[in-house]
Amino acid sequence: MINTNPFISICIPVYNRLNYLKRLLHSIEQQSFKDFEVIITDDSTTLEIELFFKKETFPFLIQYIKNNPAKGTPLNWMEGIKYAKGNWIKIMHDDDWFSHPKALQSFATSTTTSVDCIFSGYHTFYESDDSQKNNTISINKFNRLINYPYILFAKNVIGPPSVLLFKKEMQELFDPQLKWLVDIEAYIRMMKHYKCAYIAQPLIIMSNNDSQVTNDCFRNKDVEIKEALIYYKKHGEIVASKMMAYDAWWRMLRNLNIRSEEELIQCAKGEDIPMFLKRLLSFQKKIPLAFLKNGLISKLMMAFSFLKK
Repeated sequence: MINTNPFISICIPVYNRLNYLKRLLHSIEQQSFKDFEVIITDDSTTLEIELFFKKETFPFLIQYIKNNPAKGTPLNWMEGIKYAKGNWIKIMHDDDWFSHPKALQSFATSTTTSVDCIFSGYHTFYESDDSQKNNTISINKFNRLINYPYILFAKNVIGPPSVLLFKKEMQELFDPQLKWLVDIEAYIRMMKHYKCAYIAQPLIIMSNNDSQVTNDCFRNKDVEIKEALIYYKKHGEIVASKMMAYDAWWRMLRNLNIRSEEELIQCAKGEDIPMFLKRLLSFQKKIPLAFLKNGLISKLMMAFSFLKK
């Protein structure tokens, strides 16, 4: 009997990676919690995945939608929500999977009327050597994030969207302007405007592989600078109001080797540059590169720059 009102809708945006997708579908099939549906939205450049779904059958409710034209990242992350019938949405990237058969049950058990978003811990699985790393944070650390979520700009300790379960009616979703900061910027808005909870257990395994979009964004000046400025425009001066967050802006300019305001303007691609960032760059330019690349000296100079600000 088909469940026309499932509790959870698992939305899977896919792009070409059939072997990874099969691994995820296998982990879904193993889940002890069965009150769910699966929605596949396909951006693939080939027919391989479409043909796979035409010939395969599954022991759970599944919809397949071929996007024409392709939606791209992150629009395809949210495309499945249009077709979802569940009360809760579980976006799963096609290369991630559930860590054990009771993982979805743990998410479902944590849902209450007073909670809008539920995050979990996760493992990173490195496809290159089959190694894993546990990236689960403590409840105390998560609660500190709730109080000042902008520290996520320094380091995304939450993880990929696959760690998230949220109510279907929630409005704070992923901004299609962004690719590099798209997940953390959405998490920040969720933490600001909704009640969020954390399961301090690794319920998700995140794949680290060469086909991920973030590989094209990392250390790309044009991407990182423009997206950081969009992020600033959306949230204001609070994004650099504490030293740990300010340090992230400091490291961004240092790591991208931005040494002139002209280059910063060029990378901004028309986005306004806040005064604090111009001052930070002006201060950083006075420091010889050899000192700036020394971790301890750079940290001391950053602290002095922040206190002077």
